[in-house]
Amino acid sequence: MKRIQDVNDWAVWRCHATFRFLYYLQSIMDDTAGAAKAGQWDVAVHTLREAVLLAVSIRRMPDSCDVIPDVTEGFKGHLGSYDTQGDVGLEALSQSVNRAVRAPCKALVEEAMSLLQPYVRETELMLGYGHEIPELRSAKGTSMLLRLLRETDQFSQSQGLPSVIPATWVTKEKP
Repeated sequence: MKRIQDVNDWAVWRCHATFRFLYYLQSIMDDTAGAAKAGQWDVAVHTLREAVLLAVSIRRMPDSCDVIPDVTEGFKGHLGSYDTQGDVGLEALSQSVNRAVRAPCKALVEEAMSLLQPYVRETELMLGYGHEIPELRSAKGTSMLLRLLRETDQFSQSQGLPSVIPATWVTKEKP
């Protein structure tokens, strides 16, 4: 991943990438696991492909300065326009997902999932948080999301960016 030199660009990337991770990628991973558990192999390979595209789009944002819009049917036949050469993990993942697409079954979906899960975890680590990003759909997710929001907002304000938290949400400390 290319290092982002401009602090404002880095903050925008981190906030946008975190949003895509939380709002889209986590839920697609849950949907993929649920489809696999239910034996819905066609659904599982469909969501596998979307998860790969989202993880790649998050990873490649700093390199291409191009945020891929929501993944649509136009991307379904392949892994987008990304060259997998030089990225051994992505190349293996791409081949595994494509095998599962050609013949959806438990063994091939599980093989692809076993490669996708660490790839998604590495993507999460690239965002630079000192703790695991909370699961949006989990019971503890809300309080951890507030912590994440607070940390991001404090950093943004330290760089002269406006607060994302409405003033009415801020608790005033007693003197």
